[in-house]
Amino acid sequence: MQGTPFSDKKWRGGLQLDWVGYWIDYGRFNLGISEKRCQWVIRSVAGMEGDGWLVDVRRFHELHGRFILDRLRSGSRTYDAGLIDKEYGELFRTDAACTADSVILWGWFLHKGVSCKTAPWFQLTLRSDQAPWLFKDGLGSSWASTTAELLASLVALHILERDFSEILSGPGAFRCCFSGGTDNKAAGSITARLLTTKVPLMFVLMEFAHRCDTSGVRCLLNWRPRDANQEADRIAKNDFSDFCMDHKVAVSWDELVLSVLPSMLRLQTCRAPLMTFEGHLLKRWCLVRASFLRNRNGAKASSPPHWMSLR
Repeated sequence: MQGTPFSDKKWRGGLQLDWVGYWIDYGRFNLGISEKRCQWVIRSVAGMEGDGWLVDVRRFHELHGRFILDRLRSGSRTYDAGLIDKEYGELFRTDAACTADSVILWGWFLHKGVSCKTAPWFQLTLRSDQAPWLFKDGLGSSWASTTAELLASLVALHILERDFSEILSGPGAFRCCFSGGTDNKAAGSITARLLTTKVPLMFVLMEFAHRCDTSGVRCLLNWRPRDANQEADRIAKNDFSDFCMDHKVAVSWDELVLSVLPSMLRLQTCRAPLMTFEGHLLKRWCLVRASFLRNRNGAKASSPPHWMSLR
């Protein structure tokens, strides 16, 4: 009847339907798993619990299995998908300046228009005692320019959620999508891929992604040429002629709620001495091995082995 080579059991239709174990309700904007899949998960997790969680991934099931089981038993097998009816364009533009003794983060918001005179703006200066992980001996903070740019965007997200929460309001878990402007190309590509191995940039990226996830928003950083971001550059030079001082938003480093960054920095601090020790130990082992090979290949028997001098 449809003119396609599919059997009837492979077709679904209507405002409510299940397909390969998933359930979609277009009328109430819910999505989740089917009732059959729900009962299968309940039986599976209950069986694992009855066996005392004696499975290969015991800790995984202890941590996640019981939460899933309780939720399914209560009848909550779907999630509110929400309506993505708030898709903004560029909501803020940020920049950062790294000097020998400070990191200056600044930016301004565009939700009230593109006029600088009516736009809220902020400036936050970090010293070495507030963020020592941004500074290195002899280099200051110049080596952490991309990290500082991403921190400025993180501060902008914090201010949006604190002072302009009506912008981020919306139905469902995913509330809105918007972008931010930055003149650092690396910051934009890193947040798009959510991938980097550089420290502490990786930790700040994790904090940025976590903030977006907990706030229920998607923030994409777009690169702007430096010539197109002159307003933010002038703030860094303490030139506030483009903006109104009455619209400056007060913000401090201590008020930011950081869920990921502090613990990751502590881990890095603990690992640094260990990695130094491992490098020293590896160097000593190479010396011992080289000495052993020389002795085995015909070194004088009267000379003591090199490893004895390393005791």
